[in-house]
Amino acid sequence: MYFLILQFFSNLCYSAEVIFTNDDSELNLCSKDGNNVFGCNDKDDIIRTEINQNEDGQIFLNVLKYDKVFTIKENKLILFSKTGGSNQIFDVFFYYGSSFLIKNKDKCIYYDKEKNIFRTGKCEEGSTVFSLRFESKSNYDIKKKADKSSQNRNGTNNNKDCTSKEIPCQYVSTNLPLCQ
Repeated sequence: MYFLILQFFSNLCYSAEVIFTNDDSELNLCSKDGNNVFGCNDKDDIIRTEINQNEDGQIFLNVLKYDKVFTIKENKLILFSKTGGSNQIFDVFFYYGSSFLIKNKDKCIYYDKEKNIFRTGKCEEGSTVFSLRFESKSNYDIKKKADKSSQNRNGTNNNKDCTSKEIPCQYVSTNLPLCQ
């Protein structure tokens, strides 16, 4: 299994909120109390995450609604105030299609169906794979431009350098725009 790390993933054009959905269960990461994370489809409880990278290249998954970050405590995903500890540093890896893995200390986040929570464990197909969905209109517009540009590169307009005065960006195979 090969993984491609998305460097500078947090520098998404026009800062977006992202929703993570577990591909296996089709449930979103949710929280009612700002502490515990569980799987749900209730629009009011879905966690909207901002992916941020510090100057050392470490990625933090911020939840602005609660002013907290994703945190691993006893192999369980929770929300907690940012301390900068290793249990709050994540990697988001492109997996295949439009799917991603979320890792902390070489362990993947996966959905525990029996307890309806998210934990860390061995990286396996299925329960550890997530999809991303943008919640910002400006990012939706940018993604549409990215898709169109990608189609043009694969069709008659061979614009391989992906440069524009509006949006300097590079595209990964999912056609998500990433700022340089």
